[in-house]
Amino acid sequence: MELSKAGLIAHNKFRAWHGSPPLIWSKELTEKAEEIATELTNKETSQLLSDLPGFEVTGENIAKIWHGFETAPLKATEEWYGEVKEYNFQNPKITDVTKHFTQMVWKNSKRFGMAAERTREGQYTIVVALYDPPGNSKGDLIENVLIPKSVNDARILEDKDMNIMNPDS
Repeated sequence: MELSKAGLIAHNKFRAWHGSPPLIWSKELTEKAEEIATELTNKETSQLLSDLPGFEVTGENIAKIWHGFETAPLKATEEWYGEVKEYNFQNPKITDVTKHFTQMVWKNSKRFGMAAERTREGQYTIVVALYDPPGNSKGDLIENVLIPKSVNDARILEDKDMNIMNPDS
């Protein structure tokens, strides 16, 4: 759980650069992310989340990280944010190359849960992040994926600045 909260801190740092409010930690979404990560680590092949038992629509990002279980949530967050270099703020579109980034900084997403599970062989870690309400609605891109501030102007968030322990309402 602490590893995943490090992912939340990194998410909120990147979101602040884009003028998006901090995400609030959700125990409910974290438990669902844990179930999905466990299910995915037990599968031989990739499968759609919508095919998993009990799946409900939420925004999601999934990464498969080579080794490094202890740093996997941070690595996944950095990978997803790295898609920003492919995103065109003057001609915004959600694509397969930018959809993780856009979900991550989606201004209207409020709640967040994250989990990481090692694969059976232990070589990879599956990281699942869930967001509610979900992002990546094509008609709302301009209002929800904002041009980043310069890194020098960014306010680096600390644990005390975020309400990460709020229980679900």
